[in-house]
Amino acid sequence: MRILYFTLLFSALIAFSGEAFAQFGGLKNPMSGALGGNSTASSEAASAAKSQDALANRFSKALFNIVAAQEKFALAFGMAEEAAELEAQKNLLAGSPSKDDYKRALAVSSAANEKITEATATQATLGVEGKTKYVEALPLYAKGTYNLVKLGPEASKWLKSAQSEIKGAGVMGLASLKKKLDVGLFIAPKVPGLIKNF
Repeated sequence: MRILYFTLLFSALIAFSGEAFAQFGGLKNPMSGALGGNSTASSEAASAAKSQDALANRFSKALFNIVAAQEKFALAFGMAEEAAELEAQKNLLAGSPSKDDYKRALAVSSAANEKITEATATQATLGVEGKTKYVEALPLYAKGTYNLVKLGPEASKWLKSAQSEIKGAGVMGLASLKKKLDVGLFIAPKVPGLIKNF
């Protein structure tokens, strides 16, 4: 039993040391060579293409919740046209959105956000149905913004990894690699601005 305890403790320490050193960008994990890892640059390069889907999925979920909340806010303030546009974008985000889908969703969301902010400032009261929609929107908005904030460090890390991979690609592979990482290169730089906006 004692051997099992020490084995688990040692495994946890190795895992934690990798996480801890990852938090400090300039430091290297002294165990990385002993564990058979390649250089930091090559592991980052490999991770950019592989982790792009995870980045896009997390971004989709965060944006889906924000757009779903905005749809309810729009309905609360009687903006039927904006609510219909937001619903269409929400449905796209629920599937497998492309870079163009993200662009459209962000444009519609941004325009709706301005109108909702204006309505919040000018409209003194809401009817019963409006209040219900407003209350329904709040947890969705909180979840979306929370996940977007949580995505911030991950997007930054992914972008550094992608830039490192692009630098090492050379002239011949550059166009192909940029196309391969196209969605992530669109999403990652936008996350800090979106956090501030929402």
